[in-house]
Amino acid sequence: MESIELLRKTILEKALREAENRMNRAEEEARRITEEAEKIKRSRIEDEKRKILEELNYDARIAEAKLKARLVIHDVKHQIVRELEKNIINFLKNLSVEARLQSLLRLLDEALQNIFHSYGAIYQVVIKVSEHDIYFSNQLKEYARIKYGIEVINVETAKIIGGLILESTDGAASIDNSYDSRILTVLKNMLPSLVKEIFQ
Repeated sequence: MESIELLRKTILEKALREAENRMNRAEEEARRITEEAEKIKRSRIEDEKRKILEELNYDARIAEAKLKARLVIHDVKHQIVRELEKNIINFLKNLSVEARLQSLLRLLDEALQNIFHSYGAIYQVVIKVSEHDIYFSNQLKEYARIKYGIEVINVETAKIIGGLILESTDGAASIDNSYDSRILTVLKNMLPSLVKEIFQ
């Protein structure tokens, strides 16, 4: 487990270093674009003060350059988010069998705690997992029975990367604890800052 945690940490650190380098390059490019626009403005004002100001509207050009710089930064951030998502998915897909089982059991614990908290006592459930994890069916059933006294009626496949979706047999309660939904939540939390960056 330590080697998996170390691998995960190494992958995330590498991705974050790469993201930081790309952000630095994007910010440098943004500064260069803005400085170039400012330099052009000063140079032309000195040469043809009134005429150039009337014809080219420098303030509008500087505002346009600043917007362009913000868009460059936004695009880089968007690419970084997509690359982080790709790296996370690759890491999760390549977990060892033991690490994958331990992850499923932790996610099952969390899903059951949520279902108890939100819906009260439930005694029968259906678990949905990725095709890759269907061979853990017996372990998941046994774990839920021994630890919680819950009968897992069925373990079915779902089109998810990993993790699980837990549902009550009557369909009234459902907890999506898949890797997909967790990654989506993280990315959604990052998007507001990207939008804010464009319109600052």
